Amino acid sequence: MSKKWFSIALSVLLCLLSFAGCSFSPAEPVLSEEEVETLRDEYPVQPISFSPVVDIDTSGTVEQMAATMDTAVYGKVISPRKWKNVSTAGTDHPELEEKKENLTSGAGTATFLCYEMEVVRDAGGKYKKGDKVVFSITEMLEDTIPDFQEGDGVIFLGVYFDGKENALENEIATTFKGIYYVTDDGYALSTCGEDPQTARASGMTADDCLDLLYHLTQK
Repeated sequence: MSKKWFSIALSVLLCLLSFAGCSFSPAEPVLSEEEVETLRDEYPVQPISFSPVVDIDTSGTVEQMAATMDTAVYGKVISPRKWKNVSTAGTDHPELEEKKENLTSGAGTATFLCYEMEVVRDAGGKYKKGDKVVFSITEMLEDTIPDFQEGDGVIFLGVYFDGKENALENEIATTFKGIYYVTDDGYALSTCGEDPQTARASGMTADDCLDLLYHLTQK
């Protein structure tokens, strides 16, 4: 073999080894796409939509979202949907504040949709099984979040928000991708469908899905 072809072969091998080191292999068998599809009547895909409509790029992948997150959490819903209001007065330039007050007849307020959850597993390790946490997301994404009921299992990417200004106790903030239903049989299904650029987590067991999401936060 010539030096040229040896160098090419070595480069290909190193690339493959590098890819293998970054890839994720689920420990348990994964449901087929057909099996996932049969579950969608009970666990539907939610469209990603903002209300009011804002100019935000929603094409980012779960992998890109994970890069900004601290952890992935599997929890059980233990409360109805709740709301958290945070005053945004004073956060804008005075002229903008005045315009905002004229338009809204009051100081600005940011509202967050919340669910209290009991931790089944926090991949980041801050919270232990049985701890109570608060899942939170901006109310602008209310139509994107399923109407979770008490007892529902949920997996989500999150940022540890506890201790930050205006945070609730044990609050974990999340975003519009990287949220999964957990079926009665213990499988994960994405609430907003899958990104073709990211490994398919829908159909994995809850533990494997959680491990994949946490793996993505560490890359």
